[in-house]
Amino acid sequence: MHETPIEEFEHQFKLNLRPAYLLCNAALPRCSSEARGHRLRLRARALLPFAGAAGYIASKAAVLAFVDALAAEYTWDGIRTNAIIPSVIDTPANRASQPDADHSAG
Repeated sequence: MHETPIEEFEHQFKLNLRPAYLLCNAALPRCSSEARGHRLRLRARALLPFAGAAGYIASKAAVLAFVDALAAEYTWDGIRTNAIIPSVIDTPANRASQPDADHSAG
């Protein structure tokens, strides 16, 4: 971790946590104005930490914590917050970084 530039660490949060925040920020006013708003959050499968992935693992954990915080904040407004935890998603980046993964299951 100490050899990871702060820009790379922060990039993981920008890539993984920021989109969740932006989507919820845009959707919550609509959900709150309805009698029964529902919100759905997506996040990557929980991974066991591995060397060289402190930013990645921390940012994925941050998304789950964000989902939990939103659930606590908006439950009384009738808004459900859920996390869907898919397997490996078939993207060019994932194929390059995980060539041996089963991309057909995601």
